[in-house]
Amino acid sequence: MSRKTAGYQLLDCGDGEKLEQVATLKIVRPCQQALWAKSHPEQWFDIDARFTRTKDNEGQWSFTDPTTTIHQPIVQIAGLHLTVKFTSFGHLGIFPEQQDNWYLLKKIVAKQAVKVLNLFAYTGGSSFACASAGAQVTHVDASKTAVSWAHDNARLNVIGQPIRWLTDDARKFVNRELRRGNFYDAVILDPPTFGRGPKGEVWKLTEHLRPLLFLLSEITRGNPQFILLTAHSPHITPLTLANLLTNVFSVKGGKTVTSNELSIRYADGQLLPAGASCLLSSTSLTKLELPASADN
Repeated sequence: MSRKTAGYQLLDCGDGEKLEQVATLKIVRPCQQALWAKSHPEQWFDIDARFTRTKDNEGQWSFTDPTTTIHQPIVQIAGLHLTVKFTSFGHLGIFPEQQDNWYLLKKIVAKQAVKVLNLFAYTGGSSFACASAGAQVTHVDASKTAVSWAHDNARLNVIGQPIRWLTDDARKFVNRELRRGNFYDAVILDPPTFGRGPKGEVWKLTEHLRPLLFLLSEITRGNPQFILLTAHSPHITPLTLANLLTNVFSVKGGKTVTSNELSIRYADGQLLPAGASCLLSSTSLTKLELPASADN
C-alpha cells in the first residue's frame, strides 16, 4: 500500500463487485464496470461488511459483527484524512480515484493566490487539498449531512485558510453569488448523475450541467485560473467533459483542456475505471507534474 492511501486498498474486483480493505475491515460493494473475472478469488473470504443494492440509488449493508456500524475508520488519501461512514447509497465518503487530482490541486494552488468555489463538494477532499495550500475555499453541497461530515473531516486536516461551509443547491447558490457580485478565480465540481437540493430541487446531469457551466463562466469573469470537472456516471467519458468545457469556456490565451479516466490500481497493477476527469487551466499549470508517489 502506498503512503498516500494509508488505511485503504482496493484488493480485487470482478464479477460486478469490488473488494476493499478499509482500515481493519474487508468490504464488498457492487461495481458495475467490473465485468471481468476476479483476479484473486481466494481473497474474497472473511468479509466484514457487504453492500447490496436494492434499487437504483440505494441499498443495504450487512455486517458480520453488528457493532461495526459504530466504527468510523479514518483513512489517508493523497495526504488528506477522511472519515469512513456506511451510507444508504453504498458510499464510504472516500474517493481514492481522486488522489491524483488532489495532489494536482495542491500544486496549482501553491503557485498562486486563488479563491475557489467547490460545488457538489460532499465530504471535502478537494476543499482540503486547496485550503491546505492556501486557497480561500467556499464549500457547497445540497446535503446538510454531507456538509456536516466534511466539516468534521476538516478537523482532521491541516487547513491553511478557513473554509466557508454552505448547504445549498448549486445552481441557486451560483445565481445568488452573481447577483451579489461575488466572483471566483477557480471552480471544482463533481456533479452526480441525479440529485435533489435541500428544498427538493431536481438535478439531472444531462440536462443541467451545461447551463451550470455557463453560469460558472460568468462567476469566473470568463477567465478562470482553472476549472476541474469530474463525473462518475458510466456514460460520461473524459472526451464528453472535454467537449463540454471547450464548448463553454474560451481555450484561447494560453488555456488548455486535458482529460483522463479516473482509476484505482488493484491486484497485479490492473486498473479499475472509476469516472472521468477534465481540467481547464493555463498551459503552465497543465504541465505541473505529480509527485513520484502519486501513482495509483
